[in-house]
Amino acid sequence: MPIQRDFDYLIPENVDIHKDAQIKRHLAALGDRRNPVSNAWLSIFSGLVTMARNHETRYKSPIGDDYVLCVHYEYMLEGLKGLLSGEIGALDAGSCSAGINRLARDVGVVLPA
Repeated sequence: MPIQRDFDYLIPENVDIHKDAQIKRHLAALGDRRNPVSNAWLSIFSGLVTMARNHETRYKSPIGDDYVLCVHYEYMLEGLKGLLSGEIGALDAGSCSAGINRLARDVGVVLPA
């Protein structure tokens, strides 16, 4: 599956984004880079998407197929998911967690349940 644009992963699926107030705040936070707390988390996420995209472009295979890098990329995704337990500004942790899961799926990385 092709890797999506960075923050497309963080837009919730199967949710009416126009009616859910929490999701509206989450979407606004995606576009507001003034909050240093959410901005830090989003920068890390964006970096991981870019890393996977660059790997696939250079090596013509997903980072999940790389015997050496796969496990470390998995650890990075797990760590980013763990950071959702802390301060993330107006971001919605459930949407971010689901976005990490979708990214992992698209790059061939299996995260623990």
